[in-house]
Amino acid sequence: MSADASDLQAVFYWAQALLTALDQQDPLGTVFSVDEDILGVYEYDASGPSYDDRVVNRATIRLYWAVIGLVSEWLGCKVEDLTIVVLAHELSHAYTQLGADIEGRRWSAVKFARLEAAVAEGLAQYYTDRVLRRLASRYPEALSAHEKMLPHQPDIYRTHQNWLEDFTPEAIRRAMLEMRRWNERTLGDLERRLIEARNNLEPGH
Repeated sequence: MSADASDLQAVFYWAQALLTALDQQDPLGTVFSVDEDILGVYEYDASGPSYDDRVVNRATIRLYWAVIGLVSEWLGCKVEDLTIVVLAHELSHAYTQLGADIEGRRWSAVKFARLEAAVAEGLAQYYTDRVLRRLASRYPEALSAHEKMLPHQPDIYRTHQNWLEDFTPEAIRRAMLEMRRWNERTLGDLERRLIEARNNLEPGH
């Protein structure tokens, strides 16, 4: 074997070993295991004492471009598609908190901040999925990027997956409003409300 061929083979084995190490380390899993919002964040002010559910809380959405670029490369998707996913998710947080019911009531910032994380993220992920499916004709790869990312994210970001098949959007909204109305906080509370909403909306279910 020539020196050139030997060098190429050494590089091949090195690259193979490196890829194997990366697969074992799961860089995406490592990034998503960080207990912070790393791709984007929905920020609102929950420091005040007000429980008024008719006040519009000032909120801000921030996207972290450097991390979005890095994660999109690891996922093998376009930065633009992952950006759509992140923006849809953060806007879903805003809709969940600020979306008023027919009486003009919202989730006050103080109460929203006390929700179990699985509730806040589950609802945001549910609406993210719905939005991306609605936009699929315009941005078909955004939904794909969302689905590629899910297996690498913490469990609370997959809370919604059974809801997509088991509950209608009307049941989700009704359960969310009932939970908000009665100042409930936990995933168990929400899942009980979901079953109640389904039974009330679909008596023959």
